[in-house]
Amino acid sequence: MAIISTYPVDNNPQNGDYLIGTKVTTGGTQINPTKNFTIESVADFIAGNYAAQRIVSKYQWLDVAPETYFNIPNATDTNIPFNTTKDIVSQKNPSVFPTRNTAGVSPAAETTFSFPAELYGTWKMTLKIHLFDQFNDVKITAGVRNRTGGVTTYLQQLIDDGASYALSTDKAYEGIGLIDITAATSEIDFVVNCSTNTPFPSANGNNPCELILEYIA
Repeated sequence: MAIISTYPVDNNPQNGDYLIGTKVTTGGTQINPTKNFTIESVADFIAGNYAAQRIVSKYQWLDVAPETYFNIPNATDTNIPFNTTKDIVSQKNPSVFPTRNTAGVSPAAETTFSFPAELYGTWKMTLKIHLFDQFNDVKITAGVRNRTGGVTTYLQQLIDDGASYALSTDKAYEGIGLIDITAATSEIDFVVNCSTNTPFPSANGNNPCELILEYIA
């Protein structure tokens, strides 16, 4: 057998290419046999056992039918009907992302997000709320609720911001939290609550209401 260093170097490995190695065994007819391992199988093993896997998705609420913009009612948790999805990266193989479920017509349209078991873990959730027409010292709160199995339980508040003066221009709010997704919290939604007045969503500056979900661990 030739010395390994005499083989040509290939700096462009492909998923189906092979690496030679030893399969460690403790019994059978052949102890520690030499095996071929594909590049893809080695990458999957490292990703599944040693590396943090990154998954990122972005969702927006745009003023398009049937989930058009509407005045947010005051003093009630109102579901945010996100109606666009951009799946950015998934290091799972095959790729997997949370599923956005949007149905209905404004102002009764709703969005929920469902997570398969392989995505259970801790998620970083960034929620952005952009509103016009905020008067009367309106206080804006927003957060994430558990909707699994038909329940509706507030999980965590992500935004709590109040104006101490009459705010007639538009304003964007942002909140971030770490949320644990398990079998008991595998379906969630996001809500906004305006204490007074009925603000209207804004997308000024190409900055609509938006949600970014990032898998942490």
